[in-house]
Amino acid sequence: MKTKTIIHNLTLIELLISLGILAAIATITLSMLEESGAQQRFKRTWETGEDIREIINAGKSDDGVSRFISDMGRLPAVINTGEGMRLAEFYHESSVNEAAKWSSSVVFNNNDASLPSVDSSLNFPDDFVDLKLPGGWAGPYLYNSRETLFDGWNNEWQLLDSAHNKIESPVAGTFFYGIESLGSNNSVDEDNWSSKSQVFKFNTSGTATADRASLIVTIMVRDDSSLNPVLRPAVEYKSPSASNWAASTEYKINDEVKSGSFVFRCINSNVINKGRSGASEPPWSTAAETPDNNIVWEYSGTAGSEAAWQASHIYSKNDQVQAGGNAFTCVRVRGLSASSAPVFNTRYGDTTTDGDFSWKCVYPEPAIMNYFRAAVFMPRVAVTEKGVRRFMAIRNDGGTTATDSNDSITFSDGNFFASMPAETAEWTAYNQVVLKNLPPGSRKLYVYGFFKSGTEYRNKRGSGVLDVKLSPGINRITVHLINNL
Repeated sequence: MKTKTIIHNLTLIELLISLGILAAIATITLSMLEESGAQQRFKRTWETGEDIREIINAGKSDDGVSRFISDMGRLPAVINTGEGMRLAEFYHESSVNEAAKWSSSVVFNNNDASLPSVDSSLNFPDDFVDLKLPGGWAGPYLYNSRETLFDGWNNEWQLLDSAHNKIESPVAGTFFYGIESLGSNNSVDEDNWSSKSQVFKFNTSGTATADRASLIVTIMVRDDSSLNPVLRPAVEYKSPSASNWAASTEYKINDEVKSGSFVFRCINSNVINKGRSGASEPPWSTAAETPDNNIVWEYSGTAGSEAAWQASHIYSKNDQVQAGGNAFTCVRVRGLSASSAPVFNTRYGDTTTDGDFSWKCVYPEPAIMNYFRAAVFMPRVAVTEKGVRRFMAIRNDGGTTATDSNDSITFSDGNFFASMPAETAEWTAYNQVVLKNLPPGSRKLYVYGFFKSGTEYRNKRGSGVLDVKLSPGINRITVHLINNL
C-alpha cells in the first residue's frame, strides 16, 4: 500500500502573522533585557555610592570610625583630574603615592629640636630617636578592578561642595563633601527612574565622623627583668611636711628642711656636746632664756662660786657661770644654720655642710620619677602635609600639668572640622593622664619618665612604641615603663 504525504504550505497571511509574533516576542525580550540591564546599572551605581559614603560616614561600622578621615585627617580631595580618576584617592595607590600619600615610614626624630627643652639632655635608644611611624593613606578603601571609576552608566561621578551642590570644575586639591550620579542620560532632567540622579552626601554635621576619643593612660613603672614595681612615681609619695630652709635658724638632729623639691634631714651637729659662747657678752635676762651664740643660758639664782662668763669660750650643757651677781646654767647647746643657703647636694644620700649642721638628702629617693611624658602620634589635618604630628602631655616635677602639640589643627576648606574641640590633657593622681578630643583610629602611643635633679637625669625608662586603636568615647590602657633609656 502506498502512503501519501500531504504538505501544507503557509499562506502569505499565515507567514506574516508568524513573523509578527516572533517580532513581538523579540521586542518584549529586548525590552526586558534592557530593563534588567538598567536595573543592574542603577544598582551598581547605588552600591558604589553607598560604599564610598560609608568610607567617610562610617554609619554602619561597629565603632563609627571613618577609616579615611581617621587615617588622613581630612575629607577626600581630587588628586587626579584624568577621566574617571576623580575618586582615585579611594582605590588607586599609585596615584596617591604621586600626589598626596603620606610616607608609610615617617621618621620622628626625637632630638633636641622636637622635644621640650627640659628633655634636651636625655639619651634615648636608637629605636626611639629614629622612630618609624606609619601614618596617612592606608588604602585601598574601595575595591575596583579597573584603573578608572565611573558610575553604572559609565559616566563621570559628579563632586559636591560643602552645600552639596555640584563643583563645576574640580581641580587637584579640591575637597569634596559628596558624590552624585546623573543617571542614564547623564543630565539633571528626570524622564524616568533610570535617569534620576543618585546623591551620596558625606557627613558634615560634626556628629558621626567628628566623634572624638579619650584615652586614659595609667602609667606603671616596673623593673625590666622581674617586673617588680621597684620604681615609684613621685606623686604617690608626698615629700615630708618639712619647712623651707631658713637662714640663721636653730635646728637639731633629725630636723628636716626642704629646698625646692628635695628634702634634707639633719644627721649631725658640730656643736652637739659643746658650744661656743659669743664674741661679746649677751644681755642677760633673769626672766627668760638668754641666747648666747651656740648655747642658751637659764637664770638659776644669786651668784656664788661660779666662774665669771668668758667670751668665745667652750661650754657644755649644765655648766654654770655668774654675771652681774646672778648665776646662769647652760641648758641647751644649739646649732645655727648659715647666714645664706648652702649649695645642697641633691643626690640621694649625699650630705651638705651648713653652718653647724650636716644635711643628708633623703627625698626624692632614687626609685622615684618626677617627670613624665605621654605622646600620641596622629595625622596632620591638611591635604598638603606629609607626616604625622605629635600631641604630648607633660608632667613636670611631680605636679605641674602641661601639654604640647607640635602642630595646630587647621582645615583649609569648609567647616567640617570647625566643631571638633582641640586636644587637651589632664593628669590625675598617681601619674595617670587623660588625653581628650583625639581623632579615633589606629594610633601610636609612647610613654616615658625620668627623675631630674638639676641637670642630671636618672631612672630613664620608656614603654616602647605601642599600637592603640581608639574608638569614639573613652578608651583605657595601662602602660609599663620597663625599657631603660
